[in-house]
Formats: sequence, structure tokens, C-alpha cells
Amino acid sequence: GGSMGCGASSVREPTELEPPDATPPLRNLYTKAPAELGLTNSFSSSPLDSETVLETPAVPDNSQIVSAPNSSEPALGGARSEQVVLNDPLFRHFARSGSGGSARKKCVMLCPFLTGRVLRRFGDHPEPLEQPTCTPIEGAILFVDVSNFTRLSEHFATLGSQGIEQFCDVINSFFSEILSIIHTWGGDVDCFAGDAMMCLFDQRDGSAVLAVRRAAQCGMELNRKLSPYRVTDSVSLQIHSALAVGSMFSIDVGGSGQRATFLTGEPVASLKISHPQSQSEECVASPAAWALLKDYCTGTQREEGCVNVESVDVPLPEPEAAKRWEPPQAEDLQSDFLLQEAFREYMPSVAWERVEAGFGGWLGEHRSVSVTFVNMVVQGLEGASNVPPDILQVVQSGVSTALEHIHRLGGAVRQITMDDKGLVLIYAFGMPGRSYGDDAMRSVQVALLLARDLPKRGIACCIGTATGQVFCGLVGSAEIRCEYALIGDTVNLAARLAGKAGKDYPQLLVCETTAKAARKCQIGALQVGGTRVRFAEAPAVTVKGKSQPVPVYSPERVVVDTRARVRRRDRFMIRQADQRTVLETFAQYDSRGFGGTVLLESSESGMGKREFVNFLIDSGGLGVVV
Repeated sequence: GGSMGCGASSVREPTELEPPDATPPLRNLYTKAPAELGLTNSFSSSPLDSETVLETPAVPDNSQIVSAPNSSEPALGGARSEQVVLNDPLFRHFARSGSGGSARKKCVMLCPFLTGRVLRRFGDHPEPLEQPTCTPIEGAILFVDVSNFTRLSEHFATLGSQGIEQFCDVINSFFSEILSIIHTWGGDVDCFAGDAMMCLFDQRDGSAVLAVRRAAQCGMELNRKLSPYRVTDSVSLQIHSALAVGSMFSIDVGGSGQRATFLTGEPVASLKISHPQSQSEECVASPAAWALLKDYCTGTQREEGCVNVESVDVPLPEPEAAKRWEPPQAEDLQSDFLLQEAFREYMPSVAWERVEAGFGGWLGEHRSVSVTFVNMVVQGLEGASNVPPDILQVVQSGVSTALEHIHRLGGAVRQITMDDKGLVLIYAFGMPGRSYGDDAMRSVQVALLLARDLPKRGIACCIGTATGQVFCGLVGSAEIRCEYALIGDTVNLAARLAGKAGKDYPQLLVCETTAKAARKCQIGALQVGGTRVRFAEAPAVTVKGKSQPVPVYSPERVVVDTRARVRRRDRFMIRQADQRTVLETFAQYDSRGFGGTVLLESSESGMGKREFVNFLIDSGGLGVVV
């Protein structure tokens, strides 16, 4: 097919060799002397071989959130957000908590970010895990899916800054009601899967029948009370759910300072059959679940032995809601800090950094983000009746490899979970504190590295990447369960491209926006005996939610001429006289003891915002936050 890539002949021959452009992140500093912190422009001047050219240098620690010395506001790098949310209950919860207090206080505040099974394990063993684990669990799964969520997000995105606050209010009010009902029936939200939730009803009383009956009544109550949930005259949220029961395993893996936990087993695998058959306001049970429910419920037969539960003929009394777990009183501070560090490993770094700094409420915004879904297939894992150590080690090796690549290039992992789509890893570039100007290119670089390295570790993968406006923020209830989530059409498109990849299409698919943005980042880039990325056009794909086929491209590495080719150095568009004026102004403020914040308003790409900021820092910083 056609190609969006640039061949070697299109690159101008250089007159002299320059170091490769690593596209360093915007630096958030208020120090006068960056060199005192050991911070430099870490460019590599050595030739890059074909195996490592895609692995851009590590992102320095100074890309994280910092605050001005005399300011209560965060100084945030990367893309400018539309508006932070001030009235949302989650904002008020984390704003009250602040950054002070004991480690135990922070642990209590962060409990809603973790699943109940992880919290219960920490109650017995507060130390962070160092090895992968596999723990058997018996119980029922209720997969609750919400329709029209993307449509709702897009509706409020058109309203500007006020729309973000309204969107947060709506979704968290809605989720709070859902979570309250789930909590009442003894369920625990194991993960938020996009606009869906997977809930675990464990056999706390030793009976699988009671567990699945509680899950079924919970699903019926959600349909009755909250579907449809009218938001605007044109948009209503709809609920439908799927039900399964049986033996499962809690898998806990990770590396590079981050861990992930998910459920696997036959009940999770059976969601692939029951979930697609559930329509609005329906709760469809798997064959195993219906075998335990048939004496207590009435239903209608569906395909492959599934049954739509229509009524509960012998209802259970509403159980007493489980009390919210809190960390035990530690005998020493060390135990509290161990628990805090263990909690941190299960949270997205974006959420942890802001909560830790006292800005946990400043997490609702619409941003331009490159989102990637990696569908991973591990033979013997999905639907397994047993997870032997060798399979667990394969998962651990694959996940730790993925985390290493993502973190080294400066991305953030949104989630690693097992749901009705299988084992899925979601990462993103462009999230708060993780925006570099070449986010699409970095996403593609990571995807190419994963496509290269995961099969070496026994994991087949299919990858989809999309770029566009996404809602980034907390969803859920600060009192029960919440997560840092990405919501929007871009997220859905990335998931659907991953679902299409590897079948009648290449293993790695990206949307047209991603291909154009990534291609723009590498035009004229240095090539020294290495590779560049070419985007070969693939047949357009038909996906759910799109009326027309979606243009897609397949990235691939192409070896180019080994002779050095360089790009000219970026120059920011500001006259020398104006440079002196800026420095003199900052020097005057500094001499008078004033601190301050410089806000660079958004402008066209390539105008030189990053270079201007680096110019200020390299000039001594002069006591300002940039």
C-alpha cells in the first residue's frame, strides 16, 4: 500500500554532525541553577544500532509535578488542560486530605484506589511484594457495562471549561450510585474497564450459590434503579451486565516500581460469551451461573447456554454492607511507610504524584493524548483451571518488560487487567506531567518495542494506538472505590484497533492522526546507521461507533543509509533584544525577592515553546517556575 513515511532520499545531507534530538520533556524547575541538581540535556552522541534507536533516553525526574515556593498551585508541564474541577466530590476529598499528615493517613486516603482483595492481603502483610503471586479465589463476577459514556464525554467537551466540571459531576454522581448498590450487596469493584466495571462477589459465607445470587440481585437492582439514567435531553446512560461464577485466580505481577493485579479463570473467560448477548437493562448469566440460579430466578434462553435473568423469584434479604477496610494501627512508623509504598505501586504514577503533592483533586481535564491498547495472549492463562509457576513467570516477564519500555520513554501505564477482551495493557503519552510534544511518536516507539520483545518472552500481542482528545481524571466514589481513568472516543478507537490487529490486519495498527503526528516528529531527524519508522497504509477498518471505515496505518522500522543525517537545531522565534528584556525583567524580580510563575499560553506546534523554556532555565532559572 501507500506510505506516510519518508524515504532516506528525502533527508537533506548534513554539513556537520549533531547529536540526536531526544525531544527532552518540558522542565518544571524553580531552581536558579539546574546544574546543581545534576540536570542536563542528556543527548547521546554515539551511533545507535538498529535494535536500540527507538529507545529514546529516560525521562528525568524533573518531569514530575512541582510547586512554586510561595504558591499553593501546582506547576504543571505538558499540554495545557482546559479546566480543573473544583466542585467534584473526589476533588473535595483529596483537597481536604492535602499532602501533609502521617503515612497512615495517606494510606486511608488511598484505599479507594485499590481492590478489596489487595487491601485484605495488605492487612496481613504490609510489605511490598517482590515476586509474582497467584492466589485462588472462589466467587461470582458481575460485569457492569455502561452505554453512551463516550457520547456523553463528547457532549460536555463541546461546552469548554464548564463542561469538564459538569462531566465530572455527572459521572461521579452516577458511579457513586452504582458503587453504593454494589457495596450494599457485598461486591467489590475489581477494576474499571473503560466505561465498564468488573465486580467480584467472593464466597465470604462459603457458598457459591449465595455469591451468585447476591451478584444477580445486584445486577437487577442496577437495571431497575439506574437504567436509563437521563443526563441531558439527548443523552441517557444505559446499563447492561453479564454474570459468571466459579474458581478464579488473583494474579499479581509487576516491575519498575509499579505492580498490577487482575483476575483470571473460567468465569472471566466466559464473559466473552455472555457479555455480547446482554442488551440494555439486561443481566445475562453464563451457563455455570444459571445452573445455580435457576431454582431462584426466571430467565429467557439465549445462545450457547446463556440465560437472560428477567426476575428474582426467591430474593435474598439485603445484606449488611461490608465495612470499609482501613489499615491497622501500626506499632511503628516503618510499617506505615511500608504500607504507603506498597499502595503506591498499584496506582498510576500520574495519580500518585498529584495526590502525594496535595493536588489529588486537580485531576479532571480534557487533553490530547496518545492511547495504546496491547492485547496479550499467554497460552494456558485465559480460562485456566490452574496457573502453574512457568505461566506465571511468563506473565511476570512480559509485564515487567512492558513497564520498563513505557517508563523509560516517559509514558504512563493506565491499567493492566483481564476482562472480556482478555489480558490487556493500556498505556498513554500526553497525560499530566507526561506530555513531550512528540507523544504520538513515543507511543509508536513503545509499541514497536513491545511487538519485538513480547513474543521473545512467550506472549503474542496485538496493538492499537489512537491520538485525540480524552477526558483524564478520577471516576468513582472517594468513599468506596475510584480509579484514574481515560474516557473518550479516542480510547475506544485504540481498543478497537487492537481488537482488529493481527487477524486480517498487521499486528500493530495506528489511526491516521497518530501516523501524521508521529511522521511530523521525525521529519529531518538524525539517522546514524539506525532506523526510522515508516507508516504503511493498511485497508480501512470498520469499527463499532463509526459510520464510515477508519483509515489505519501499520508502523514498521526501516533501515536507512548509514551516512549521518541531521536535523537543524530548533530555534525559538524571539529576537535577541527581547531575550535580554525577558532576562532583565526576571533578574529585577529576583533581586527584589519576588518569586513567580511563567505561563506559556498554547500556540501552534513548532513555535518554540519548549526551546524558550529551556533557554530560561539554561540562563540560570532566576527564581521562576516555568
